Amino acid sequence: MRLLSFLCLITRPLYESGFLVVFSCNRNRPEGAHMHELSLIAGMMDLIRNSADKNQITQISRIKLVVGKLSMALPHSLSFAFETLAQEELFKDAELLIEEREICCQCQQCQQQYVAEMPSRLFCPYCGSSDTQMLTGRELFIEFYEGD
Repeated sequence: MRLLSFLCLITRPLYESGFLVVFSCNRNRPEGAHMHELSLIAGMMDLIRNSADKNQITQISRIKLVVGKLSMALPHSLSFAFETLAQEELFKDAELLIEEREICCQCQQCQQQYVAEMPSRLFCPYCGSSDTQMLTGRELFIEFYEGD
């Protein structure tokens, strides 16, 4: 079993490979609205397929994605898309792990770090300043995959 550290942003290679990615700001889409996630997972699988080929890996066992809450990619929709698309031999028995990252900010006035529940409420809960910097929450990348 080999673990390959990947740390690859998904959105840039998708654009370069010709995938049309439409971003939606509505995280409360109706059930079944998986088009965005299908294109993301298809692009992720292309990236892993190319890397696995270069590393002589014929069977993927685990894939870990890191998904920020502001990435507009829903974990359950990513899982659904992966189950739908992972029919080929390389991905057939692979497990998809998804780590969802909170929206974490740091106040530039008092230097306190905090988790923002709503992206529209980025005011510092300690001093009330609106001068904040988002530290996490926009991530969307493949952290690693494992295979033989």
